[in-house]
Amino acid sequence: MSVNLLIAAAAASVVASTAMLVDRPVPLGAVLAAFASAFAVYNFDRLADQTSGDGDTSPQRAALLARARRSVVVAVAVACLAMVGVAMTSGVTGALWVLAFPIGGVLYVLPLVAGKRLKDVPYIKTLYVPACWCTFVGLAVCLGALEVGSELVVFTVFFFLRALASTAAGDLRDVEADRAAGVRTFVVALGRTRGARLIDGVHALSIAVLVVSASLSWIPAAATSLVVPAMFGYACYRWIAAAPGSSELAHDLYDFEVVAYAPILWLLL
Repeated sequence: MSVNLLIAAAAASVVASTAMLVDRPVPLGAVLAAFASAFAVYNFDRLADQTSGDGDTSPQRAALLARARRSVVVAVAVACLAMVGVAMTSGVTGALWVLAFPIGGVLYVLPLVAGKRLKDVPYIKTLYVPACWCTFVGLAVCLGALEVGSELVVFTVFFFLRALASTAAGDLRDVEADRAAGVRTFVVALGRTRGARLIDGVHALSIAVLVVSASLSWIPAAATSLVVPAMFGYACYRWIAAAPGSSELAHDLYDFEVVAYAPILWLLL
């Protein structure tokens, strides 16, 4: 958990879920690429970020990185090799999809113009991060040769909203530190109370999208089972919102929501 293995498993789960929703074989190369790229990107972010105070809100993860920095660097290198290996066997279009998430992650944390990073652009994080995560749907479509229909459109919208709520929940945890550092997020602009209400609304909207789509037969009825992990994610968010100083366990548990998508769909579809 401390080195983002859960986040990597969540990325793999998105790819597998995409294929399951249209009743096609899971593209194992895409699953491997998603796992490797999420692992590499999130650990690269930790390795590259020299922002003052970085790690204050995740002290256990920061401490582990300090102790095992060399091992993490090696693991990131192995993940990158796995990613490149899948890309080289996937054709030009497939390679672009394999590399879409890591390229997005690198562009987010590296200085681009006058030492400024995309990460420093006001309000971009809350939308940019979910959009990057949705590239895993495209990866599954491309490497699995999946037909895009209403199921995948609905799943992409649902997942974007879930990722948006999760990203904003992290901003809610960091609101005081971000405000003190001059980092502008939607939660900083709205304040803790109104920011929490916005996140509540996004959670509700994501579930409404799923339920309404199932009632209109845009997705298989069994896909509404994703409401279960979504409600688990909401419970973790409420824990975070109620206790601003909540332990890292709350945030680690939150990642289990997306990890659970693929096993649940495998059991019910």
